[in-house]
Amino acid sequence: MWKEGKASVGSARNATFGAIDAANELTDPVLIAVARGVGHAVAIALMPDHAPLAAEYVLKALVCEGESIDEERKWQNEQLSPEIKKPVLSSRNKRSKFWEQHIKKTSES
Repeated sequence: MWKEGKASVGSARNATFGAIDAANELTDPVLIAVARGVGHAVAIALMPDHAPLAAEYVLKALVCEGESIDEERKWQNEQLSPEIKKPVLSSRNKRSKFWEQHIKKTSES
């Protein structure tokens, strides 16, 4: 809808908060990660910096399911266009220690 000009900033913002509210009401860690990922994906319309977080929550959902993240991370990397690949990977590397600890903590739960 955003791409087609059928969504406003306000509706995108409300959808973002709706997804986060849903995540806060859930108890299943997989569903929480998915809802938070959706919230960040929708928030991209407002602020592109949310894109990496949406991708990271996909990884968290996989870890919660006991799955390996290697294939998904590889696929994510392959989807990056050449124009954004370097800044995205740089940003991801800066946050990698936080996410590695966060994902490890999740897998131990």
